[in-house]
Amino acid sequence: MVTQLNPTEDYKTSVLSGLSPSIIMECAGRGLAFYTYQTAQEIVYQEYLAKGLAEKYANLSGHMDKIIHDANSEIVQLRDKMGSMQIEQKNLEQKNHELMEAYKDKSRNQQQVQKLYQSLKAQVMASQVASAASDDAENAIHTVASNRFIDRIGNHTSQHRPPPFSTGPLGTNRDRRYDSGHGSGHNSRERVGIDPLNRTYSPRTLQFS
Repeated sequence: MVTQLNPTEDYKTSVLSGLSPSIIMECAGRGLAFYTYQTAQEIVYQEYLAKGLAEKYANLSGHMDKIIHDANSEIVQLRDKMGSMQIEQKNLEQKNHELMEAYKDKSRNQQQVQKLYQSLKAQVMASQVASAASDDAENAIHTVASNRFIDRIGNHTSQHRPPPFSTGPLGTNRDRRYDSGHGSGHNSRERVGIDPLNRTYSPRTLQFS
């Protein structure tokens, strides 16, 4: 049976027309009882929905509280980590500054050492060049002096050299052999020699027994 919940005025006038008051009151009582039943069922249904929503809200609230707690814990950890990283960054900046200062000092020391090395190298090279020049000059002087001495000796020798077949004090340039068999009983040989210092001839005697 389908009931129209919003009946028209004609329907309201004609539906109970012709009925006795007792029947009308009975119909009205049954209608009121049905309405009360429907209202009670609606209340129970809404209570059930409210209970389900309350449990769902409680679950969501607990989950949300857990999420918030985890987020707060993570935020605290991140803050602590950020603080430690800031401290580490300051330490690294300090170390970097110290390393830069040490590098500057070493660079200055290296430049000074390089300058000293260049100056010492220049001094050593200058001394070596001077020594080499002195040795070359001394060798050149000795060479010139030797050449001049050789030239003077050659000129002096050419001026005092005797002719190939000149005669000495004894009138000959050949060895004079004397046969001592006539008087002495042994052989003797007399040779004309040249004194290397005086460049003159002098007789030398070689005896053979």
